[in-house]
Amino acid sequence: MATDSAPARLVWASDSQNIINELPNVAFSGDHYHRPAFVEDSYAENTGKVMSIDSSGRGVDENADKSLAPRGTMSIINQDDSPT
Repeated sequence: MATDSAPARLVWASDSQNIINELPNVAFSGDHYHRPAFVEDSYAENTGKVMSIDSSGRGVDENADKSLAPRGTMSIINQDDSPT
């Protein structure tokens, strides 16, 4: 998937059909992650890229990084399967 564009429009809804049961609830009881209710077929260019890096320091934790692509009022999280 190209990281320089994303669906032009996403529509969100709290419909129970869109709940992602594979992700554990890490918030308040009754909260859920949801898939978008609608994803537009056309894509639009992102307006930039931002990357955040959390270094591991001295503990047993690992390095973590995530890149975001802002476009309008949304920030698209880019998926990357590369090891850190």
